[in-house]
Amino acid sequence: MFIGATNVNATRLNEIRNQAGGEEADEEIQGGEVSEACLKHWQDEMREEGDGSDKDGDPIQQVQAWIEDIETKIKYNHSLIKSIVRNTREQNVKEVDRAIIKFSLHLQDVEEKFAFDKEFNPFYDYQTVCVEQPFEPSYNLYGMDYLQAWIFEFVHNTHWNLWADIFGSIVLLGIIVSIVASTMESYPQFTKHPVLLQIEMYTTLLFTVELALRAWGVGPGKSIKYWTSVINLLDVFATLPFYVEMILIAVV
Repeated sequence: MFIGATNVNATRLNEIRNQAGGEEADEEIQGGEVSEACLKHWQDEMREEGDGSDKDGDPIQQVQAWIEDIETKIKYNHSLIKSIVRNTREQNVKEVDRAIIKFSLHLQDVEEKFAFDKEFNPFYDYQTVCVEQPFEPSYNLYGMDYLQAWIFEFVHNTHWNLWADIFGSIVLLGIIVSIVASTMESYPQFTKHPVLLQIEMYTTLLFTVELALRAWGVGPGKSIKYWTSVINLLDVFATLPFYVEMILIAVV
């Protein structure tokens, strides 16, 4: 910065020398001195440029003022740039963290599906899985075997297709409605309420259809291991009270 300023000042002095002093001023400049005429001419030109940073018009002080002003601007811009970089870095880190979490959850779902299929899917060895779409396997099957494999994916994989997603959402909604209806029925004023009984009947029918499709998809080969798992036993026991009650009413 100072070298640049020196070069500029030297150039400026040469211009002033030609205008204010000629050869005499040149001798004074080369001797390390600047004539009063040169300084006055330089001072007048600086005032005409409208800088106004130094009221006395001292060229050296004026140059120092320029340097200080430039350094102040550099410091401000440096702080501003650091702030922008810091905010950008923090934003990028958050976006990367969200992407990593999303990808980790995706990998976890894929691993759980593969483990589940290996344990309960009767056609696990006949499926072809694409890396880009791990939840949409294809089966090298025909006829009833393909239908059974399709049913297995339909009831156990909501990513299988649009209909599987809709069916899974309906079952989830049925579970929520059933829980709310059972909670309301525990209050005396809602006991044996006709609307709640209708809700119980339709939700139990929905769960029965789901259990039947699951049993069909798993098939007889792995049914014992499938239905003795805790989650599936809970699903079966959740539907039994309604049928037991209907049987008791019919018998009595």
